[in-house]
Amino acid sequence: MLRATLFALSLCLPSLARAQEVGDPAPDLKADHWYNWIGDGPTIEGLRGRTILLHFFLVKEPEKNAFLALCKFHEEYADKGLVILAVGAEAKGVVGRLLDDYPLPFPVGAGSGAKEAFGIKGERGQVLIDPSGNIFFKADLANGVWNGKLMGALKGSKRLGEHGTLAYRPQVEYSKRWRSTLDDLAAGELSSALKKIENITENEKSDEGDVLEGTDLRAEVQAHVIHLRSQIEAELERGEARLAQDALDVLAKDLKRHPFGEEPLARLAELEGDGDHQKELEASDEYENLISNFWVRGFTKNKAKFEDLIDTYAGTHSAAKAEDWMTLILTRKF
Repeated sequence: MLRATLFALSLCLPSLARAQEVGDPAPDLKADHWYNWIGDGPTIEGLRGRTILLHFFLVKEPEKNAFLALCKFHEEYADKGLVILAVGAEAKGVVGRLLDDYPLPFPVGAGSGAKEAFGIKGERGQVLIDPSGNIFFKADLANGVWNGKLMGALKGSKRLGEHGTLAYRPQVEYSKRWRSTLDDLAAGELSSALKKIENITENEKSDEGDVLEGTDLRAEVQAHVIHLRSQIEAELERGEARLAQDALDVLAKDLKRHPFGEEPLARLAELEGDGDHQKELEASDEYENLISNFWVRGFTKNKAKFEDLIDTYAGTHSAAKAEDWMTLILTRKF
């Protein structure tokens, strides 16, 4: 009788999920908003095949967030398959104001409660995830990731290609009939996926159930394209011209022979004739070259180049970021 009572009581108690440990599959990652990212929100599954460094931070006392070390990791290892995701619990506006002062080059999430699921007990911490999606290492920032750990986790990792921006994984489950189409969507091959969908939905001999599923899937892809376009416009508004331009280039190129590509192509043509946008692109490219030189030669030998960029491209977003870099380096707040 006692055993039965205890069992019944246990069913009424909330289950306490165990935080994932090294060697375990990484839990899901969610955030209310992502800066410096265009595409379906970054997920552990969506980034499978890459090495992920999650960096949990707080907006307060930003100099304690080790952002400069993260920027160096991004510079050295992004081309080797490392994806850095800085993850904050604070709201979108709060994190956005932080980015006004800290020109971080990697995706930054806001409004995330993922820290506890990954077993990070302090205010700040890091989790390294291998290309198979398993936790490789985790620590607080005092004992954070270093180059040796990164090199170990990078084995078998591959760089996120340009079509990664277009990748889409429907939340609704579809029948096995659509496996090849779903694979195309996951690879960011939107045009190929749409062709397969329309071969079914426009064929009079197709099964009615397949037509209904195909119609729903096509509508999902269309909504995804609209979402990508809105993200591109948001990054253009922030001044991140190169990020937005590269995403628009890939989207327009992939959909150039499909009706869904008409608006991206029109927007691309519009931006080609926009002098302010073209200046932002030039400034962005100069800024990226300057930051690469900074890691090779240091600040002192590049100080004049920072000042020249700020003067030559005055009023651009990249000039403001260069000024932020100078301020943070000189005040040792990075």
